[in-house]
Amino acid sequence: MGKAKRAKEKRLQEAELKAAAEAKKKSDKKETAKIITAVVAIVLAISLVVGGICLTVIKIKSSGNYLRDKVSVSSENFKVNNAMLAYYFADGFYSQKSYLDYYSSYFKINTSASLKSQNYSDGRTWYDYFLEYAVNSASGILVNAEAAKAAGITSGELEKSLVDKEIEAFEKTAKKEGMELDEFFSERYGLGVKEQDVRDALDLYYLSLKYYYTTTNGIKVTDEEISKYYDAHKDDYILVDYKTYTVKADYKSGATNAEKKEAYEAAKSSAEMIATAKTSKEFDDRLLSHLKTVDKNKKDDEYKKTVEAALVEGEAYKKDSEYSKWLFDDKTEAGNTRVIDDGKGNYTVYMLISEKSRDESLTKDVRHILLSESAFDSKEACLAAAEAVLAEFKKTDKTEASFAALAEKYTEDTGSIYKGGLYENVEKGAMVEDFEEWCYDKDRKAGDVEIVHTDYGYHIMYFCGDGEAVWTAQIREELTEDKYDDISEEITKKYTITTDLDKASNIPDINS
Repeated sequence: MGKAKRAKEKRLQEAELKAAAEAKKKSDKKETAKIITAVVAIVLAISLVVGGICLTVIKIKSSGNYLRDKVSVSSENFKVNNAMLAYYFADGFYSQKSYLDYYSSYFKINTSASLKSQNYSDGRTWYDYFLEYAVNSASGILVNAEAAKAAGITSGELEKSLVDKEIEAFEKTAKKEGMELDEFFSERYGLGVKEQDVRDALDLYYLSLKYYYTTTNGIKVTDEEISKYYDAHKDDYILVDYKTYTVKADYKSGATNAEKKEAYEAAKSSAEMIATAKTSKEFDDRLLSHLKTVDKNKKDDEYKKTVEAALVEGEAYKKDSEYSKWLFDDKTEAGNTRVIDDGKGNYTVYMLISEKSRDESLTKDVRHILLSESAFDSKEACLAAAEAVLAEFKKTDKTEASFAALAEKYTEDTGSIYKGGLYENVEKGAMVEDFEEWCYDKDRKAGDVEIVHTDYGYHIMYFCGDGEAVWTAQIREELTEDKYDDISEEITKKYTITTDLDKASNIPDINS
């Protein structure tokens, strides 16, 4: 075969092979396309199924039935399902959130993260902590609800209005956040929690609260009981005023023993100089002289604050305290001083200022109607509402009874609503500053009415008059609480509460 012929056949063969390769390539592409199409169809089908399942799960959860169908806490006549428990759970969390945020480094908690993901202690999570808190709260509510039923105490118009007010406040918050009410509840308390669930939880809560206040308001403490209690607990109610200041040995790091000894002696000498005072004023003068000697660069106001801080008022006896034993010793009289050395270069001088006595200062009785700013669109709107309530009161006979009736109608303070807004025996330091200052104004007289603003909102105040002596009021409160604790212990034993923690653990987590 000639060279030219062989070349031609080779070209033809190559062309044939190339054509066959192209044909196979096209065929492979078709097969691949078929396979891809089939796989995509399968994946799409699976996705549709899974997506359908997810949508179904979300739909079921959104309905809230998965929560309502599980009763985790119950008694003979009442029950708390998981939708209600979710409210108690989240409410417990939100009520403690600011406290936990403030001490977050101590508690080691991030309140913006899932509670299930954060350890509380001993293998328990923060979710476990608040779940236990919610179950215990629900159990206590049911005990009170059973006791209320047995005593013929039922929810009335007052309790209904309290629930309505809370729902109205939720509605305003939801509106501000651009949400429907049920959407807001699901966001805050868990997917599926709706208005009726919150209402059910609040209905039980306010029935429980009504039982508590109805019971405590009916508890009587006699003067004889107060006297007997005082005799058995005198150390808790005998108080003293005294002044104290600690002089510390001043030496540099690395000081020799001789230098430390010299500093100790100097500190002791200064403390003993202050202790030569015979009166309260002399104590202040000697302390001021010492301060100006050891630090000449401070301003007069700084010296003054240090001197004022030396006074301690109304301190009770402290067991196992050397200085307290001296202060309360029968031989120690007002004006006596003593220096106590802690053995570490600190010399503390004490002066007894007052004779040992009970706190006979009078408390104050006051009624108020609280309007919370959070319940209104603005601070101005809240003030306007308070002024309208005050105007309504001025159209009445202006008696304490008329004010009490308006308090039951308008106040948002559940702590006083069952007593017509009344707080009896208000001690100094028991209320927020502006509230207290109004009560303790030296010109205040019975029947005074005025609007006062605090961090809680606007208070329409009604001054009733002086209350009992502080020591008497404290014992009365202590005995009232003791008596209620006895009642609470009795009804807790009487009414069986059934809890199912397995069911309860299905309530939603916070921030999950």
